[in-house]
Amino acid sequence: SVELVYRVVSGVKSGALRTRAMSPAGGSAYQVTLDWNALRASWDPVPTTSGSALKYYIRAQDSHGNMVQSGTNTVAIDYCLL
Repeated sequence: SVELVYRVVSGVKSGALRTRAMSPAGGSAYQVTLDWNALRASWDPVPTTSGSALKYYIRAQDSHGNMVQSGTNTVAIDYCLL
C-alpha cells in the first residue's frame, strides 16, 4: 500500500495531519488527487490568505510489513483558498 500524509500550513499554524490512499498509475508510479474537501479536512477553516502551503510525505508498505517513508516536501499554495 502507498499513502500520502499531508497537512495545510499557513505561517506558524498547521492543520491536522490527514492520510489518503494512493492508486497505482502504471509501473512503479502511484497517484492521488487532493480536492477542496481534502484540503478543508486538514484545516477548517482553511486559511484565506496567500502564502499557505501543503506539507506532505509518502509512506509505503509491502506485503511483508516492511515500511518506508519519504522525507517531508512542501508545495506552495499561491492563491487564496476561498
